[in-house]
Formats: sequence, C-alpha cells, structure tokens
Amino acid sequence: MGMDLFANIATTSLGGPHREAIVAAVRDGDWRLVFPSGSSSPPPLLVGRTEQAARINSLAAELTRPPEAARSIHGVVLFGPRGVGKTALLNILANELPRMAPGLVQTIRLSGSNLSSAEDLAWEILRRTPEGTEKVKTTRRRIGIKMANLSVTTTTSPDRRGSAPGSAAPSVLFALDRFGSLEGGGRAPVLICVDEAHVSHPMALTRLLEAAQTLNGASCPVAVALAGTPDVLDVLRLTEATWFLDRAQDERLLPVGNLTDGQCALAVADPLATAGVAFERDRLREAAGWCRGSPYFTQALGSAAMAAAFEGSRRADFSADGPVRAAFLDVAQRRYSEAWTNIDRVGLTGCARQLGALWRWSRSGEGRLIHEEDVEAAVLSGLNHPPTHKSPTLSGEEAGVHFRHLGLLWSPSGNRAGPWELGLPSFFAYVESVYQSRANRRYHETLDALVADEASIVPPDPSPGRKTTVAPDSIQTGSDRT
Repeated sequence: MGMDLFANIATTSLGGPHREAIVAAVRDGDWRLVFPSGSSSPPPLLVGRTEQAARINSLAAELTRPPEAARSIHGVVLFGPRGVGKTALLNILANELPRMAPGLVQTIRLSGSNLSSAEDLAWEILRRTPEGTEKVKTTRRRIGIKMANLSVTTTTSPDRRGSAPGSAAPSVLFALDRFGSLEGGGRAPVLICVDEAHVSHPMALTRLLEAAQTLNGASCPVAVALAGTPDVLDVLRLTEATWFLDRAQDERLLPVGNLTDGQCALAVADPLATAGVAFERDRLREAAGWCRGSPYFTQALGSAAMAAAFEGSRRADFSADGPVRAAFLDVAQRRYSEAWTNIDRVGLTGCARQLGALWRWSRSGEGRLIHEEDVEAAVLSGLNHPPTHKSPTLSGEEAGVHFRHLGLLWSPSGNRAGPWELGLPSFFAYVESVYQSRANRRYHETLDALVADEASIVPPDPSPGRKTTVAPDSIQTGSDRT
C-alpha cells in the first residue's frame, strides 16, 4: 500500500488548512501556538526534509504491503544532533501511519529509558497490549493473559541471556508476539517507535531487533524506528544484532541535520505572513543566518518574532539591535550556557575552541572536509592546553564521545571515519568569544597557546589523498570568525 504520511504536513509552503489553523490561533489569541516550543508538535512548515519524508514513506509502504514469507526486518534509524527535529519526524510516523491505515497497523511508542533491560522492555510491551487482549493478572514476575481462543497464564519464558539464572520473566519475543495478536487469532503489522534510543541498553535493543526479525521471518510484519543522537549508532554497534546495520546500513541510517539559511528563512516567513505580521523579507533573510541552520534556533527565531509583533504593533523588526534579535539571543544564550556547562565541568572548553578553529578552516575553502584525524588532533590540542584553572578529566577518546553525546559533533554518513560536522556551529563561535574576552581571564590566558597550536590541527591545504568535494548534506553557513 503506497501512502504519503506527509500529505497533511506542510513541507514546501503553507496550504489552506495550515493557513486556516494559524489564522484561527491568532484570532483566539493563541499566537504562541504558531511556533510551538519543544518536539511534541511539528513546526507549521517542515522544510528541508524531503529525503527523510521519502524514506519514512517507503518504510510505511513496506510495512503495510501484503506479507511474504521470511521477510527481513524493516527498520530506520533517525540520528543527528539535538534539536534538528528527529522526534518530530518520529511522531509523524507514529501518528500518521495508524491514522492513514486505521485498524491495519498497531503502534507501540517507547523511550530509550524503557529499554534499560530486556526484562523491563518485555513488561513495557505487555503493559501496552492493545484492545482485543484482556490482561487478567500482571505482577512483576508473572502475567496472565486471556484472549479469544487463547489463554496463557503464568508465562515464564526466560529471556535466554537477558534474565538472571532461575528467574521467571517474559521474553521480548513473547511480548511482541502477544502485542501483534488480534482478537480471533489474526495478526496486524506492528510499528515500534523508540525515541531517545541512544540511552537504550545494548542487550535490550538486541532482544527487540531479534524478536522483530523472528516475527518477520514468520510472516508477521514488524518495523522498528529508532530516533536519537549519534550515540545511537554506538549502541547499535554494541548489540549482538550487528547485522541490523551491517546488512543494509545505507537503507537503515537516516541522518537528520541542519538546514540552509534559505530554508530557515522560508520556515519563518510563511507562518509570520499568514499570522498577519509585517516584516522586511531582506532583513529576515539576513536574520536567518543567526540560526546557523539549526531547526531549534529557527523555531526560536519565529517565536521571538511572534512575541515582538503581538506585544507591539504587529510588526517584526529583524534588525541587529531590534527586539527580535534580543529575544533570540536570550534563547541562544541559554542553549550555549547548557552546552558550555557540560564541557567546562570536565575541562574540555579548550577542545571546543580548537574544534571551532577547525570548523572555520573547513568553511574558508570549498571542499575542505573534517576527517577523523583532524578531530583527534583538535581534541588532543585542547587537552594539552586546558584553561589555567581546569584539568581535563577525560581521555582523548572519551572527549570525542562526550562531544558526540552532546550533539556538538557528528558524522552524517554514520561512518566513524567521518567526514565530521559540528552540530551547532554557532556554539563554537560563542566558545571563541569567551576565549577572546579579557574579562574571562583564566580562559583568555590559554588562548595564545591554542592559537599557536592551530598549525598542528588545521591542514594548510587539502592533501592529494583527501576528498575535495563537499558532501551533499554539508551545510554552507559561512565563517564564524570573531
């Protein structure tokens, strides 16, 4: 069955229903809903996600087509920095597929925290058993299930590697099998959506993927959609289900990164105009550069513009000294402070400064990609020249993992060798401003050593053995030199 899960989602420009919704929100005084905060609601205009939409539609079509024997597992891994819209895309899949195929697909939504162990995952699935299955008795170690033509009591199918010896616990396979069963003995395709998948335990994720593979092999279609920071790839590599990526990595991995300045401007302009807010489009196009391609900051820019307009004269001033800029910088400052705190407490601000220098080098010439050895050199330089009052508490490898965990460093290809990108380039400009400021004496005192060390981390020119073409999903956002 072919379907477009994004048919009711604005992806290029606002259609009639979307415009009507914005007009109604403004009329009712709910103008804050035009650019909703957080990921619970999709933005009014989901731009720059054509490839992701096509892959998600393909997954939905595969899941809902007539089952065949010995199907391989369906799956997709949405990965990328924080705040790029992974959860919004996962929500579209989880919400729109059941709506467009009513009664055909059963959906279960989980968080990576539900995958803390195989046993906990099995219980979470059983607790979500849909209508048609009546739970008779549930305790921590025992469960009784009563279904039409089937009665299972005291289920003690041990997870062969996920439970302690002698314990009685439902297996993930049993739980998932029960979840997909329908009244009358039939089965429905099952979609499992796991947000924050990067905090999953590898063994629990192993059992989930194995169970899905087993059921697919028995002509019981199951799809697994994971969303998380790039850490989710490391978790997958630690599972016993390494075949999940090895067999079809290009099909399963779906990177979600930053936008172009033009896409950021479009995402803000259409909703503002529909809401009746006056603004200068040239000024907005310049202001879009403040976002550095970040969807999170794009939402913040739109929200700041709406607030300035509806608390004043229905006009958004995007000038450098205007109220929109001030409100936007307040949001950005909070985001930067959060990231700064996370790296400063472990003495990695010098590493961030050098990564920023490396990023500025990559943007100063066409085709300059950041490779694994470049990242390692930048991190090592920062560890060798920490702020005068801080000592790094992590090794070079641990520091790289820390930056990836925070979504500040990632590889859109999913390849450990890169090429690498900075998830929030403007944060590294913030780091540079802290080191440049004489008011931050203890950081400023180490700046000369870091600058002197740049020759060891910034290649003068692309060497003959290095690629010189820009990756298709690289974002050209200019330089952040201060």
